[in-house]
Amino acid sequence: MAEKLAPLARRALDTRIAVVSQKAEELALSYGKIVSDGGGDSYDDEFARLIEQEKLMAQGAEYTARALLALEILTPPTQFEVVEVGHRVTVKFEGDSELGEAGVTVLTPANVMLLKDLFNQKDEIIVSDRSPLGSALLNKRVGVTLKYTPTLFAKILEISVNAEIFFD
Repeated sequence: MAEKLAPLARRALDTRIAVVSQKAEELALSYGKIVSDGGGDSYDDEFARLIEQEKLMAQGAEYTARALLALEILTPPTQFEVVEVGHRVTVKFEGDSELGEAGVTVLTPANVMLLKDLFNQKDEIIVSDRSPLGSALLNKRVGVTLKYTPTLFAKILEISVNAEIFFD
């Protein structure tokens, strides 16, 4: 089963693919300059080897991109009784944590990978549904205090949706 991407994560993926494509094109153009500068036979051999290597890498990148592009779009949760993937959960951290109260968005690993840089710039936490905190939050209700490490606890204060992830 394919992993679903939130719309914001899909846009981040599209941007990364565009950047990689541009870099590959620039790299290919730089190889052409080596040969046109009259590097001789050794340069020609190196150029041919590098071009073949780039073709294989580009082919692999294309296949990977196509596979990623085939991912389904994650839709926002419609119920707010229990935590599920896509929810933003306001929690109060307890135990050894110094976080206090924070918003935690639970997403799939692919979404976390694509959006972690964006969330690192905010006062929001993004976790995978497979992480200790993310998996502990799943299927829990408001008011529940859960233990997600031997010394860390979190009390669920609110279940909502992080609109930035799902809506333009």
